[in-house]
Amino acid sequence: MPAIPGTGDPGHLVVNVAAGALRLSEEEMAAIDRVQEDER
Repeated sequence: MPAIPGTGDPGHLVVNVAAGALRLSEEEMAAIDRVQEDER
């Protein structure tokens, strides 16, 4: 599990932990890759 930055707000901690469950499809990852290539 990656390190989670410290927070003084319990609500932020809940959101940060929930982000660890995020899963992207191959199609979504390809779309992100295309955006990054356009910015180079």
